[in-house]
Amino acid sequence: MVWGQEGLIFAAHAIDILLIGLVARSAWTAHRMTSDAPLRRFAMGFLLLGLSHVVAVALEYTVWSTPDLPEGSLDAFDVLFWAYYLATLGGFAFVFASFGRHPFRWTPVLTPVLLVSGLLLESLVLLEMFFVVLHAGLNHIARARRGSLQTAFGFFLLLLGHFAFFLDYQPLTPRAPIGEIPSTLGYLLLWHSIARPRWPS
Repeated sequence: MVWGQEGLIFAAHAIDILLIGLVARSAWTAHRMTSDAPLRRFAMGFLLLGLSHVVAVALEYTVWSTPDLPEGSLDAFDVLFWAYYLATLGGFAFVFASFGRHPFRWTPVLTPVLLVSGLLLESLVLLEMFFVVLHAGLNHIARARRGSLQTAFGFFLLLLGHFAFFLDYQPLTPRAPIGEIPSTLGYLLLWHSIARPRWPS
């Protein structure tokens, strides 16, 4: 067990969960003030992303604490594995839907999760995040505000982090530590961009 790597990953998850919670709370508070449905979807998306990080901690602890995982039977690892991807894909699907734009409604974001491979699921996460970044960029072009630019760049950093996870993906090992850095920076930027939003009057 590589304690240094384990500590780094767990610390990154803890920071991410805190930042995700702050983003979700800010978006939900704004939703209660404005009753804006996209804000509710945005908040729900980040609640699911926070849940995915909690599940990821449990999943990685299971990998580290159980070197020889049993094969051929449903166990805690299987449940955590599927829960992580369902929460991650669901979270980014809610975020994608929060942009409220009509183009690209055919995207695989809404495709049912019927895959059986972790690598394919990681690919689906990357594809889904690509459309999130795309629509965040389109949103900035339409509004051209500093907050929208920070939001787009924050999601781009999340995409960069998940791309690093994808390049070093192994189904029975923790996520690559190099990907935690842009992910945490992305969540920090997203929290900063939504902490003091300029909501339309």
